[in-house]
Amino acid sequence: VCLSATMANPIFLAGWLCQLKSRTVHAIQKRGRPVPLRHFAHGIGQNPKELVEVLDADGNVYQQRIHAVAAGVLAWHKKFAADLEKKKAEVDKKRRERIEKGIESAGDRHKRVASHKNLLGRERLNALANLVRSLLEDGTRPVLIFCFSKAACDLIADFLLKAFAVAGVEIATSRRLEICRLIKQELHWIPTEDLECQQKHWVTEQMLPKGLGVHHGGLIPTMRELTESMFKRGLLDVLVCTETFGMGLNMPARAVIFNFRNGQPLTKFDGRQQRVLTPTEYLQMSGRAGRRKLDTSGTAIMSLFDPFEATDLEGMLRKQSPAIKSSYEMMASSALRLLRHSRFFLDWFGRQTLLQFESRGETGEINQRHLSSLIRVMQHPQLNLIDGQTKPTALGRACAAVECGDVLLV
Repeated sequence: VCLSATMANPIFLAGWLCQLKSRTVHAIQKRGRPVPLRHFAHGIGQNPKELVEVLDADGNVYQQRIHAVAAGVLAWHKKFAADLEKKKAEVDKKRRERIEKGIESAGDRHKRVASHKNLLGRERLNALANLVRSLLEDGTRPVLIFCFSKAACDLIADFLLKAFAVAGVEIATSRRLEICRLIKQELHWIPTEDLECQQKHWVTEQMLPKGLGVHHGGLIPTMRELTESMFKRGLLDVLVCTETFGMGLNMPARAVIFNFRNGQPLTKFDGRQQRVLTPTEYLQMSGRAGRRKLDTSGTAIMSLFDPFEATDLEGMLRKQSPAIKSSYEMMASSALRLLRHSRFFLDWFGRQTLLQFESRGETGEINQRHLSSLIRVMQHPQLNLIDGQTKPTALGRACAAVECGDVLLV
């Protein structure tokens, strides 16, 4: 059984599997969601009680509202910068007057206004905390906050912990006692010396008893599994996580918040560049909102705290998920491993690939030419990876084992 919520061409994939396995494959498509999902935008300076719906449960995109939010965020930033410059000018003027009167030395800088970057970062965190608190007050829980870096997860989790303490946000005593009981139960088998780490104290003594959780690859596995267990049991109100939480774990929430990197709205770093989220990535994460048989609808909220292009948001909401395409390319290390059986096996394997199926045989000759060229290169005396009968040599078998054949060819 293969399941997917973001595949655009399931019939095509089913056809390939049918040919590959020589068995009947039934493709069942259902376009609707069991729990309707509504998408909202929350701009900085906006009342968290007045979220702007930009995509409804029927798939209608509200273009004018998106442009209005973009204009509002840009106007807020311009006003913030102007107010900061005005405040700096006033502080500098008073400081000069104090220096002239001999009250303050020219080297005394304790009256300087904080930098624009620091103040703006604080405003972003306050806006996010107010949004989360507003959702909790309305009974919208649990809430997932997707961040796009581990450092951002820790920073936001820490800030929410302090903000909730200042605002007096507390979970029920019975739930807190249940959390503490489960923590002891889950960790009783771990040696005491292994628990003496700062991360353990932060997660089990500060975060979880307050109904807050954090989940990312930087946590030690025990703390991550403990957080997952608490969330699955419905004991956490807020979980701050990276996007991997929305990919492989079936742990839905009532609402999902997207918190983008400072100064880089609607984007993520994919290992090579900072780019706008694809419709598939957005759909995968926003799809965590809405629990079957528990919620009448799910809520996905984009926290837009920096100026953004309205067209980028429209494209992310309007575009369908891209169709599945083969990215397979026969490499030298793969060919060496397959040639340990025979040349026939190598050719047969190439005919089974999705690339061969989607081309309907049109690129068959191209693939064969590529394999023949690859074999000739590996037969070169200076490499001597395979012999004249296309069998890997001792060096070829060693390269196949350590997967370095591609490096040798380069």
